[in-house]
Amino acid sequence: LKLQFLYLIAPSLHTTHEMPPQICNVGPKEKMGEALAEHVKAAMAKGDGKFVVALSGGSLPAVLNAGLAEAGGVDWSRWHVFFADERMVPLDHADSNYKACKDALFDKVSIPADQIYPVRTDLPLQEAAADYAKKVAEVAPAGFSLLLLGMGPDGHTCSLFPKHPLLAVTDCLVASIEDSPKPPPQRVTLTMPVIQQAQGVIFVAGGDKADAVRRACKPTPEDDPSETPARLVNEVAQGVIWILDEKSGAKL
Repeated sequence: LKLQFLYLIAPSLHTTHEMPPQICNVGPKEKMGEALAEHVKAAMAKGDGKFVVALSGGSLPAVLNAGLAEAGGVDWSRWHVFFADERMVPLDHADSNYKACKDALFDKVSIPADQIYPVRTDLPLQEAAADYAKKVAEVAPAGFSLLLLGMGPDGHTCSLFPKHPLLAVTDCLVASIEDSPKPPPQRVTLTMPVIQQAQGVIFVAGGDKADAVRRACKPTPEDDPSETPARLVNEVAQGVIWILDEKSGAKL
């Protein structure tokens, strides 16, 4: 599905917002969940209708559960959950982002099952991407309320990898990738225009990622933006917040 039929096209993927990203260095890794919960609740408080989020896999679901599920006071019935990217494996496979989120979060909170939208990984790759774009357009025609993203040590986010052609995609909501530099090679991913339209973005990046965090949040003139996709998110998205621990924030 073409973006122009679904969202207002952002004027440029190279627009730099005047507001720099907000850096929240919590120190000990154990504090990340508490900080994440605070910012997610603040995002939820901006409205009282459905809260449409996209989640990354990795360690993020467990951090989210540690903060929100244990803190309580969250109206999970408002949540509509998509996935920032997904590996083309069965949903019960160890590599599945859906499985990571189900095990660490969905099984522990009361999000209605029909408000969780997994990728149809049983479809051929391009059909799966088109099907997911249609679902995003139906549920979130005005864009996502919040994106909860991780970042790899190479600076990738979603399945948008350094110097990959998908970084330049501007005409679709969800793209397919057949040559991911990280296995498995076939994936679907949200695209940069969707990230740009989101009302807020929170990165959760702990551990040994200090170099990538520095390139994303405190780049030098010598740093190539296309080598750190998370930096591009900082430059095009609204209200970006980074939740870091003492290791990942060490070079800021």
